[in-house]
Amino acid sequence: MSTFGEPAEPEAHPAGKTRPTSLLRACEGAGTIRPGVTADDFLLTIAGLWQIPPDDNWQPRTARLLGRLMDGLRGAPATPRPAEADDLRGLE
Repeated sequence: MSTFGEPAEPEAHPAGKTRPTSLLRACEGAGTIRPGVTADDFLLTIAGLWQIPPDDNWQPRTARLLGRLMDGLRGAPATPRPAEADDLRGLE
């Protein structure tokens, strides 16, 4: 068992952990994501998507959060999407 801030032991994510790792390494090699993202980082980050309630607002909310997740994974600075511009007003 790992403690907070330490990498999880291999049994924490059964067989499914190798697929994200392979995908992340391929994306890193292609230069489409920042270096060093681990499968644990990725899986813990997307876990919040399963917490979105299935109400009328789930699709735009999921798209917005997934967009922010992808922006965080990219190696280059993100640019706001037109739909998110209103969310950023007042932060300047």
